[in-house]
Amino acid sequence: MSGNNSLENLRFRRQWYLGQQAPSENFHWKKHQLTDGFCLYVHADQLVAFDTANSISIAVIGLAFNPLSPEINIASRISSIVYDEKTFLNELVNLAGSYLIILYAKGLLKLFNDAGGLMGVYFDGTKSAASSSPTLLSPVRKGRVSGEDFKFEPGNDWYTGNNTAYINIKKLIPNCSLDLIAGEYERYWPTDSFTDPYQDYTDEKLVEMIASLLESMMAGVAMQGKVIASLTGGQDSRVVLAASKSIQSCQQFFTISGKGVDDRDVEIAVLLAKVAGVEHKVYQSVSTQEWLYSLYDEICAGEAIGVRREISGTCLEIGNVASPIHVNGNYGALCKSYYWHSKNPKSFKISSVIRDFISPGGTIIEGVNEWNETLPDLNAAQKYNLFYLEQRGGRWISAGENSSRLFYETFSPFNNRLLFTYICSLSQDLQYGGKLLKLLTQRMAPELSDISYAKARRNWSKYIPGNMKNKLRGLRNKLKIWGLP
Repeated sequence: MSGNNSLENLRFRRQWYLGQQAPSENFHWKKHQLTDGFCLYVHADQLVAFDTANSISIAVIGLAFNPLSPEINIASRISSIVYDEKTFLNELVNLAGSYLIILYAKGLLKLFNDAGGLMGVYFDGTKSAASSSPTLLSPVRKGRVSGEDFKFEPGNDWYTGNNTAYINIKKLIPNCSLDLIAGEYERYWPTDSFTDPYQDYTDEKLVEMIASLLESMMAGVAMQGKVIASLTGGQDSRVVLAASKSIQSCQQFFTISGKGVDDRDVEIAVLLAKVAGVEHKVYQSVSTQEWLYSLYDEICAGEAIGVRREISGTCLEIGNVASPIHVNGNYGALCKSYYWHSKNPKSFKISSVIRDFISPGGTIIEGVNEWNETLPDLNAAQKYNLFYLEQRGGRWISAGENSSRLFYETFSPFNNRLLFTYICSLSQDLQYGGKLLKLLTQRMAPELSDISYAKARRNWSKYIPGNMKNKLRGLRNKLKIWGLP
């Protein structure tokens, strides 16, 4: 990267800030007056659309479209239905993308984001301000959750509920609306009857509906801009490839090779691309320079660590085209009963969802309980699936994906409320264990289903009892003191 101007233009790329004052005195983003003294500031590379034709005005930030009618302008569509709450909420169920919708008028300022919180909403109730990056809600000061109660490290690297590491700053739980003026939020989806319309549908019919919706989302995203899609030897990206048949001529697939990537994973991706007949490129992983790490960490305020961060240098090279949309298989584990403690869970167990963490302290459990209290009367399987969508997705996946906006816009066809509804309407037998993803590939692209899958790299440590983990951690620390690897 050469030149201070180029570096400055990348700072907080594709981010936004909403408040009564700018984040700093020398803040030069375009300013949009909303209501009651609130202004919206949006980075030059971030998509934003407005509709001010009616008494309630609409702003749409990011990538948002209805896969059933992808040509419709979403800001105009919402403006036409916002006075009918049921119709408006039904439209949110259909929307795909990574977005924030703002409704504003005198005394009204409400925010709604996408199903899995890919477009994160951090807010400071003491300042009546919100942003896609906690760092823009400056000054960010470390709060209680960053102490011994929660050691931020690999295997213990995301927050639950609406907790963050910063005083007064919270992160909106997805599928809750935020009243920024009042500083209050409330859940609007799902309802306790959200799967009722499909209770008499067979698994076969629902699988057909899921496949059709995935294909519509891929066709729809191709209408929004230049599409690049990641491809691995796993299940999630293969479903994305299978759903892309109708847009293969305008989509490029890529695979990252190098340190930490199994050669077999790359070989399978190359074979899949060849069989599917799609354009495909393998990028050799390159080192990430410190200036890029600094920009990445600044956006997420240190909330994204691990592989996503380590491959930033390669992602910068991949995203070096005109405003690409990166299509990926994030949230695909919704189809794998990720948190279920049994094949037919009858109750929601906190112990099952905190296995992701090496040392789940009180802050983690507090956040899970806080999230759980927002829910309507759902069954255990639905709660587990929703925890994956909103918490692992909205807190862990979204942190890294937001920083990746330095390189491209992000999109996953699995991040959709209607798709989630269809999945939760399936029999628990079909939802369990990852059978659904393979079935979807067979349904949409049978020629890809006979190719082997890469072996899953599981975090087996989450199955180790906590007391044993502590003993192993103590032994590891002693080895470091003794100078051993």
